Amino acid sequence: MSATILLVEDNPQIMEVNRDTLLSRGFRVLEAETVAEGRKLFEAEAPDLIVLDILLPDGNGLNLCEELRGNSNVPILFVTALGHNDEVIAGLQAGGDDYLPKPYDINVFVGRINALLRRGSIVPEAVIKGGLKLESFSHQACFCQEKIIAKTNIFL
Repeated sequence: MSATILLVEDNPQIMEVNRDTLLSRGFRVLEAETVAEGRKLFEAEAPDLIVLDILLPDGNGLNLCEELRGNSNVPILFVTALGHNDEVIAGLQAGGDDYLPKPYDINVFVGRINALLRRGSIVPEAVIKGGLKLESFSHQACFCQEKIIAKTNIFL
Protein backbone atom coordinates (compact mmCIF):
# COMPACT_ATOMS: atom_id res chain seq x y z
CA MET A 1 0.00 0.00 0.00
CA SER A 2 1.40 3.41 -0.96
CA ALA A 3 1.86 6.24 1.50
CA THR A 4 -0.64 9.08 1.59
CA ILE A 5 0.85 12.57 1.34
CA LEU A 6 -1.14 15.68 2.28
CA LEU A 7 0.03 18.75 0.31
CA VAL A 8 -0.97 22.07 1.90
CA GLU A 9 0.02 24.67 -0.71
CA ASP A 10 -1.79 27.73 -2.09
CA ASN A 11 0.32 28.17 -5.24
CA PRO A 12 -1.42 26.24 -8.05
CA GLN A 13 1.76 25.74 -10.11
CA ILE A 14 3.74 24.34 -7.18
CA MET A 15 0.78 22.17 -6.16
CA GLU A 16 0.56 20.74 -9.68
CA VAL A 17 4.27 19.92 -9.94
CA ASN A 18 4.41 18.38 -6.46
CA ARG A 19 1.18 16.41 -7.00
CA ASP A 20 2.17 15.07 -10.41
CA THR A 21 5.65 14.13 -9.19
CA LEU A 22 4.33 12.25 -6.15
CA LEU A 23 1.59 10.51 -8.14
CA SER A 24 4.17 9.36 -10.71
CA ARG A 25 6.13 7.75 -7.88
CA GLY A 26 3.12 5.84 -6.59
CA PHE A 27 2.02 8.02 -3.68
CA ARG A 28 -1.61 8.80 -2.89
CA VAL A 29 -1.94 12.61 -2.78
CA LEU A 30 -4.42 14.81 -0.92
CA GLU A 31 -4.56 18.53 -1.75
CA ALA A 32 -5.42 21.52 0.42
CA GLU A 33 -4.98 25.20 -0.39
CA THR A 34 -5.70 26.57 3.10
CA VAL A 35 -5.05 25.80 6.77
CA ALA A 36 -8.74 24.93 7.21
CA GLU A 37 -8.74 22.49 4.29
CA GLY A 38 -5.48 20.95 5.51
CA ARG A 39 -6.86 20.45 9.02
CA LYS A 40 -10.05 18.88 7.67
CA LEU A 41 -8.18 16.46 5.36
CA PHE A 42 -5.73 15.56 8.12
CA GLU A 43 -8.57 14.62 10.47
CA ALA A 44 -10.54 12.73 7.82
CA GLU A 45 -7.71 10.89 6.03
CA ALA A 46 -4.84 10.44 8.55
CA PRO A 47 -2.05 10.98 5.99
CA ASP A 48 1.37 9.39 6.39
CA LEU A 49 3.18 12.70 5.79
CA ILE A 50 2.33 16.38 5.39
CA VAL A 51 4.07 18.81 3.04
CA LEU A 52 3.21 22.19 4.53
CA ASP A 53 3.64 25.75 3.27
CA ILE A 54 3.89 28.49 5.90
CA LEU A 55 2.25 31.46 4.18
CA LEU A 56 -1.35 30.42 3.49
CA PRO A 57 -4.40 32.58 2.73
CA ASP A 58 -6.26 31.82 5.96
CA GLY A 59 -3.42 31.39 8.42
CA ASN A 60 0.07 30.27 9.16
CA GLY A 61 1.49 26.79 8.55
CA LEU A 62 3.61 27.13 11.69
CA ASN A 63 0.45 27.38 13.79
CA LEU A 64 -1.11 24.39 12.03
CA CYS A 65 2.06 22.38 12.65
CA GLU A 66 2.00 23.23 16.37
CA GLU A 67 -1.68 22.29 16.52
CA LEU A 68 -1.08 18.93 14.84
CA ARG A 69 1.89 18.22 17.10
CA GLY A 70 -0.53 18.38 20.04
CA ASN A 71 -1.86 14.94 19.13
CA SER A 72 0.19 13.54 16.25
CA ASN A 73 3.71 12.57 15.29
CA VAL A 74 3.02 12.49 11.54
CA PRO A 75 6.14 13.64 9.67
CA ILE A 76 5.89 17.27 8.49
CA LEU A 77 8.07 18.71 5.74
CA PHE A 78 7.87 22.49 5.43
CA VAL A 79 8.20 23.66 1.82
CA THR A 80 8.09 27.44 1.78
CA ALA A 81 9.49 30.62 0.29
CA LEU A 82 10.79 31.60 3.74
CA GLY A 83 14.38 30.45 3.78
CA HIS A 84 16.36 32.57 6.25
CA ASN A 85 17.99 30.69 9.12
CA ASP A 86 15.63 32.14 11.74
CA GLU A 87 12.61 31.04 9.65
CA VAL A 88 14.00 27.52 9.25
CA ILE A 89 14.59 27.34 13.01
CA ALA A 90 11.04 28.57 13.66
CA GLY A 91 9.67 25.79 11.45
CA LEU A 92 11.69 23.13 13.21
CA GLN A 93 10.77 24.51 16.64
CA ALA A 94 7.08 24.46 15.66
CA GLY A 95 7.42 20.70 15.21
CA GLY A 96 8.48 20.33 11.60
CA ASP A 97 10.72 17.37 10.83
CA ASP A 98 12.44 18.94 7.83
CA TYR A 99 12.46 22.24 5.97
CA LEU A 100 12.95 22.85 2.25
CA PRO A 101 13.10 26.45 1.00
CA LYS A 102 11.64 27.32 -2.43
CA PRO A 103 12.83 27.02 -5.13
CA TYR A 104 14.03 23.44 -4.75
CA ASP A 105 15.10 20.49 -6.85
CA ILE A 106 12.15 18.09 -7.26
CA ASN A 107 14.42 15.07 -6.71
CA VAL A 108 15.60 16.52 -3.38
CA PHE A 109 11.91 17.05 -2.49
CA VAL A 110 11.10 13.38 -3.18
CA GLY A 111 14.27 12.23 -1.42
CA ARG A 112 13.34 14.09 1.76
CA ILE A 113 9.82 12.67 1.67
CA ASN A 114 11.18 9.13 1.31
CA ALA A 115 13.62 9.70 4.18
CA LEU A 116 10.88 11.00 6.47
CA LEU A 117 8.60 8.11 5.60
CA ARG A 118 11.37 5.60 6.36
CA ARG A 119 11.86 7.08 9.81
CA GLY A 120 8.14 7.23 10.52
CA SER A 121 7.31 3.74 9.35
CA ILE A 122 8.73 1.79 12.29
CA VAL A 123 5.72 2.06 14.61
CA PRO A 124 2.38 3.53 13.57
CA GLU A 125 1.35 6.29 15.90
CA ALA A 126 -2.32 5.37 15.64
CA VAL A 127 -4.73 3.28 13.67
CA ILE A 128 -7.90 5.12 12.65
CA LYS A 129 -10.94 3.43 11.17
CA GLY A 130 -14.13 5.45 10.99
CA GLY A 131 -14.69 6.96 14.42
CA LEU A 132 -12.35 4.50 16.19
CA LYS A 133 -8.77 5.54 16.97
CA LEU A 134 -6.24 3.21 18.62
CA GLU A 135 -3.16 5.07 19.86
CA SER A 136 0.03 3.01 20.04
CA PHE A 137 2.12 5.24 22.32
CA SER A 138 -0.52 6.09 24.93
CA HIS A 139 -2.27 2.69 24.65
CA GLN A 140 -5.63 4.43 24.52
CA ALA A 141 -8.71 3.94 22.41
CA CYS A 142 -11.12 6.68 21.39
CA PHE A 143 -14.44 6.47 19.63
CA CYS A 144 -15.73 9.71 18.10
CA GLN A 145 -13.03 11.57 20.08
CA GLU A 146 -14.22 10.14 23.43
CA LYS A 147 -11.82 7.94 25.38
CA ILE A 148 -12.87 4.35 25.87
CA ILE A 149 -12.10 2.90 29.28
CA ALA A 150 -10.79 -0.65 28.95
CA LYS A 151 -9.78 -3.25 31.53
CA THR A 152 -6.60 -4.08 29.61
CA ASN A 153 -4.04 -2.04 27.74
CA ILE A 154 -4.18 -1.85 23.97
CA PHE A 155 -0.96 -2.86 22.25
CA LEU A 156 -0.44 -2.32 18.53
